[in-house]
Amino acid sequence: DAKDKVLAAALEKDYGPYEEADLTEEAEDEDEIREIEEEGLEEIDFEDMGLNLWFSKGVLSTIQLGPEFDEHDSPIWPEA
Repeated sequence: DAKDKVLAAALEKDYGPYEEADLTEEAEDEDEIREIEEEGLEEIDFEDMGLNLWFSKGVLSTIQLGPEFDEHDSPIWPEA
């Protein structure tokens, strides 16, 4: 499926280690858990790259980019 292809390409490009988030653990109630399961929602986090990939039923639906963070959890912004 698309998720496997995206992960293979990311690993080939050496995006670093990744973690598959358990979205049901972060859900606030049973309705949210049911929605996650019905939509087949999954999140893959490449922390070293500041990259999160969101999948719905195996199809890449969202790409989220973020800055790097320092040891104080403050964002490291590019210098102008």
